Amino acid sequence: MVLRRKRARRLAERKGTPEIRREYNRLCRATSELARCVRSDHWNAACAGMDLRDTSKAWRLLRNLEAKDTARTAAPLLSPGGPVSTVTKMAGLLNRHFAKISKPEKKSAMSKALNKERKRLEREPDEPESQATCNAPFCRAELDRAIAKCKNRKALGPDKVTPEMVKHLGGIARDKLLEFMNRTWAESRLPGAWKSAVIVPVLKKGKDATRVRQTHFTNLNPWQSC
Repeated sequence: MVLRRKRARRLAERKGTPEIRREYNRLCRATSELARCVRSDHWNAACAGMDLRDTSKAWRLLRNLEAKDTARTAAPLLSPGGPVSTVTKMAGLLNRHFAKISKPEKKSAMSKALNKERKRLEREPDEPESQATCNAPFCRAELDRAIAKCKNRKALGPDKVTPEMVKHLGGIARDKLLEFMNRTWAESRLPGAWKSAVIVPVLKKGKDATRVRQTHFTNLNPWQSC
């Protein structure tokens, strides 16, 4: 239908007879009616596919209709040397600001007290019964409970693994995961990937986007932290 309308338009532009123009207008009305029917069918199918138990799809559809998630160019950041607009320089400026606010100059009294208590406990030998209980390997039931408590619809971390993926693991895969976690517990060593995170700068609500100090940071951790 659309191709027929385009051909009729080109023909009307070249010849322009009343019969050709009437045919072109008829095809325009038919195309508009067909597009309206297609949009209506698509909307009905989208509404019929909604899950009453999971409203995330409905909220995504609503945000798309409101056009709130349209891509926008990042505003330049102000630095002591002047405005910064390139992606690399903006990332460096945010990185320096994050390093500055994430390292307190002085430890709090609570932090000092906890470190002192930790060192005292490390010097004191544990009782055999207590040591055996605390160092016992995790069982499958503990792993299943921990996985069940993971929250769904979390942002992806550096490992690109979501809690939903882990919840769908079968018995053999969960046994292998349990074996690996018990190994890290016994050896007191964590994989380097588990210690990494993606740091995302987020502008504070209603604040000036050009000011680095008006940005707070959130961590996107591996799924083990969920």
